[in-house]
Amino acid sequence: MSNPNFDAGRRFMQMAEDSRRLAERRRRSGYRPSPARKVLNGIFTLIFFVVFLAVAAVLALAVMQTR
Repeated sequence: MSNPNFDAGRRFMQMAEDSRRLAERRRRSGYRPSPARKVLNGIFTLIFFVVFLAVAAVLALAVMQTR
């Protein structure tokens, strides 16, 4: 009798542990992202932030309309 929620939680914890190990290995081996990679990451972060703000604005407008 296995609880699917418990299994999913355990899988998630395993995933988090794996990514933590990977980050640790990268730090030890002196992994440095290239400048181009840094720029790309910055652009993606900006796009994500703008989309997040747009969704928040649309939701706020929808709430105002219904009042």
